[in-house]
Amino acid sequence: MKEHYRELYAMEGALEAASTRRLTEKQRMMLRVVADVQGDTLYTALIERVSEELGIPKSTVRWNLKGLREAGLIVAGDRDNKGVPVCLTETGRVMAGVVSSD
Repeated sequence: MKEHYRELYAMEGALEAASTRRLTEKQRMMLRVVADVQGDTLYTALIERVSEELGIPKSTVRWNLKGLREAGLIVAGDRDNKGVPVCLTETGRVMAGVVSSD
């Protein structure tokens, strides 16, 4: 039961963070792409794919994905934890559903 409440509070906190940090149009587009590519896609490969699909510079993609990560909407590998595929968090899945219905 404690684990359930812990997850609920984590989701509540992430939703609050996401709602207070309004997502930009680029971040909404990127959230859709992440929802479509869930699986074995690594962060660097995702940056390449999003850059090509949306026709925006990799640095812009990197900056926007960092915002999604900080908002608790995506999980990905980092300098200390390499090889972790990019995926939506539970909150990210909720937000992606909201974003795709817009």
